[in-house]
Amino acid sequence: MGTFTGLELHPDVVPGIKALSRSAELLTLSNGPSAAARSLPHRGGVEGLFAHFLSFQPAPRWEPSPGAYGARQSQDRAEELMLVAVHPWVIHGANAAAWRTTWINRT
Repeated sequence: MGTFTGLELHPDVVPGIKALSRSAELLTLSNGPSAAARSLPHRGGVEGLFAHFLSFQPAPRWEPSPGAYGARQSQDRAEELMLVAVHPWVIHGANAAAWRTTWINRT
């Protein structure tokens, strides 16, 4: 998680987050502490566009285990949520927990 605090956002991320924030409530979801997940959007200047910074830490399992997604901290109904991720294993876990997903292929 220490390396995570030094990462920078890809150039297309900020415009994408701004566009998504106009039509959806945005949250982050991380295996690490929510404070670590907050650092990257903060450095990119888009921290204020996220409603919540969630962590799997209180869940009985970490991603990609479906049990992790069942313990989400949002009050939204599952059919109103969509997980957007660049890691295929995250998408796999969320799909197994019946979440809607969008995979961004960075290659």
